[in-house]
Order: sequence, then structure tokens, then C-alpha cells
Amino acid sequence: ANKAPFIGDTLFKTKELSMSMKITELFKKPEEAIELKSFSSKNGQINIIFNTDDLGNYDIALKKETVNLDELASFSLIFKTINLKTCVLCIWIEVLT
Repeated sequence: ANKAPFIGDTLFKTKELSMSMKITELFKKPEEAIELKSFSSKNGQINIIFNTDDLGNYDIALKKETVNLDELASFSLIFKTINLKTCVLCIWIEVLT
């Protein structure tokens, strides 16, 4: 779900989504990158919105006020192939009137 001020907006939708990877990728150590052989979308729509405060709807990560370094975790993804077939990219920029 998106957060304010973009609650209810759709960032990405598609009729068909597929990903391909080796099963062994699921058993990698946390510090090792997971490799996706392919990521494909068909008949999709990507909506990028910027509001008058220059905030973008694609910044969907939740932020904490304080961070405990012991709680930090990260992972990496490697995409070998990305296919977007019949996808529409819409960019909306809100302006003051």
C-alpha cells in the first residue's frame, strides 16, 4: 500500500507477471545476491506521480525515526533480463494553480 500523500494511488499494475530463477537462489546466504533469470510483465501500467512538494509516489519504503544497527538487514537482487510488453508509463506532475 502506498503512503500519504499518495494513499489509494496505483504505482504498478499488470495483467501478467512472471519471474524465473534457479531454486538454489532461495538458499543463498543473506550477504549473497539473489539472481532472477527473468522478470516479465505483459499489459502493464506504471504510474509515476510527483506532487507540488516534489515527492514521488515510488518512494514507498517505510522510514523509522531511530535505527538500531543490529536490526539492519539487506539483500541484493540481480536481474538478468527484464521484459515489459505492451506496458504504459504515465508520469504525472501536479502543479500549483
